[in-house]
Formats: sequence, C-alpha cells, structure tokens
Amino acid sequence: VPEIQPASEGQEGKAVDPKEQARLKKLAAEEAAEAKRKAAADALEAKRMFLAEEEAKKKAAQEEARRVAEAKHQAEINELKQEASKLYTLDEQAVPLMTSGFLAITQPVLESCSSSLSELQTAQAELIELLAQEDRKVMTLPHMAEVAQTLAMVPMYTQRLHEMRQEMDAITQRVKGMRKRAAKLYTKKQQEDNTAAQRRQATLERERLLLAQQQAQQKP
Repeated sequence: VPEIQPASEGQEGKAVDPKEQARLKKLAAEEAAEAKRKAAADALEAKRMFLAEEEAKKKAAQEEARRVAEAKHQAEINELKQEASKLYTLDEQAVPLMTSGFLAITQPVLESCSSSLSELQTAQAELIELLAQEDRKVMTLPHMAEVAQTLAMVPMYTQRLHEMRQEMDAITQRVKGMRKRAAKLYTKKQQEDNTAAQRRQATLERERLLLAQQQAQQKP
C-alpha cells in the first residue's frame, strides 16, 4: 500500500487534493481485498492438499490391511491343505487293494445283472416277434377292411358322444332352473291364494257383522 507522504515545507500552505486522496484510498482498499482473497485461496488450497493427503493415507492403510488379511487367509488355507494332505495320505498299496476288494464285491452282482438283462432282451425279442405274427394273422382275416374302417370312425363317434353329453348336461341344467322357477311360482301362487282367501273371509265377516247390525236395528 503506497504511503501518503506528509506535505513538505514548501507545500505546508497547500491543501491536499481530495480526488488524489480518494484514489489512493481506493487503491489501498483494492490491494487489501486482493491480499485477503489470495490468503483465502491459499488457505483453501492448503486445506484441499491436506484432505487429499489424508485420503491417500487412509486408502493406503486400507490397502495394506486388505493385503495383510489376504496374506493371513492364504497362509491359513495353505496350513489347512498341509494338514489335510498329512491326514489323508494313502499308502501306495491301499488303492490297488481297495480296487480289487470293490471288484470282488460288485463283479458277481454285475455279472448276474448282465445275464438277467440278456435273458430279458431275448424274451422281449420273442414277444415282439409273436405279436408281429398275431398282427399279420389279424390283418389277413376276412372283412378286416370293414373292421378297420369302423375302428377309424371311433374318434368321430366319441366326439359325437361327448357333444351329446354336453347337450344333455345343458338340458339338465335348464330343467333344474325350470323346476326352481316352477317351485317359486307355485309358492307365490299359494301365497296369493291364501291372501285372497283371507281377504274374502274378512269381507264375509264384515258383511255378516253389518247384516247382524241391520237386523238388530230393525227389531222394535
């Protein structure tokens, strides 16, 4: 900030120019504001760099912890593998002995199953040949063409029977509905007849009372 020089001896009698004084004050204020802005920017940059360093340290610590955990886990796996290999180490003679023992147990059963399957295949082939012969005999019977034609029409007859059954079911449902309606109408007619009979009975009763009153009035 430029300093305002005191007036010299030759200028003691002169007044300071107000415009110059205002310009100097404005210049000083601008420089002070610029210095303040620069200081704030420097503080913000320092804070950003500090946070970045802290984040980098945190990531490095997490990565180191992960590598340590993976190494520990891998060491445990290797140790378990070594222990398992020690526990399950087989003798060189064990595998051939187990194989021969397994074959000694299963081979008779397998041979018996194989013999049974061969017999079954032979019987099946004989049955197929017998059925083929019977089929040829049937096909050479007289009137077989008519029988085949009749058998070919069986699906059509089955479809017709199915349609007739559906129609009969529909008729049955309609009959049930008509019976329900007839029962309702009969009940309604009975109620109407009862109401009409009650009305007639009431009318006759009123007429009888009126006639009795008239006869009573006519007597001296």
